[in-house]
Amino acid sequence: MTDTRIVWGISGAGEQIKEVKEEMKKIEDSYPIKFDVLVSKAGEMVLKRYKILDEVKESFTNFSVEVDANTPFFIRPIYAGFIKA
Repeated sequence: MTDTRIVWGISGAGEQIKEVKEEMKKIEDSYPIKFDVLVSKAGEMVLKRYKILDEVKESFTNFSVEVDANTPFFIRPIYAGFIKA
């Protein structure tokens, strides 16, 4: 059975980010679902502030941080084949 792929976009909001990360990992561990984690520059700062950047990188196979604010980071991976639309 092929895993279902879900994009988890992390932006500059950090409220309950640790709890959300734990739930996402539980879902991956319990169901045939994989999360592709796409992080904006602001999201990267949030993950650093909450001291979970490395933990999120290690917990999810597909992890990507946007190149710059002018590049649409949710669309780029789909076009590049990182995520199958």
